[in-house]
Amino acid sequence: MELNPVSKLPALDFLKSASLNPVFRLRLKELRKTHGKESGNLLEDGMKVLTILVFVLLVLFPVVSAPSESIERMAPEELKEWMESRADIVVVDAQPKVAYEMGHIKGAINFPWAAEIKPPLALSRSKPLILYCDCAHEEDAEDLGRQLSQKWGYTNIKVLEGGWSRWRKLGYPVEKGEN
Repeated sequence: MELNPVSKLPALDFLKSASLNPVFRLRLKELRKTHGKESGNLLEDGMKVLTILVFVLLVLFPVVSAPSESIERMAPEELKEWMESRADIVVVDAQPKVAYEMGHIKGAINFPWAAEIKPPLALSRSKPLILYCDCAHEEDAEDLGRQLSQKWGYTNIKVLEGGWSRWRKLGYPVEKGEN
């Protein structure tokens, strides 16, 4: 009596357990009919199913890679120093208007994040733009900066590390209402 080679490979135990699943068994039968043979080779049939599943997953759920261009970061301490030295900068709050009105970095203007920025853009091209939001990893500010850079040609952009939450936690100057 010949032993099934799959039973000797612990890494392929999932194929044995998967073969007990009725849906998996049905799919294997369909594969065998399609290929005109009843091979009974669990490893071969399992690999075919696995290949099909990977292909389907890649088609239905394409891998989204992070954009290659990253916007330079700025520490809150550095921004505070720039503000205290009255540097000619524009601090941009990328949060929705309601959040901006509830509180923002002193002197910041509101330019809410959007999936696609529409013209006209009321942002200076001659001054450094320091963008921030209240996201966990500054996603909105990063995306806004990327759009400004790639689609609109802005070149002097930085994202505030830690965003609004870190700025507040450090006790730096804030204000409420419209600026």
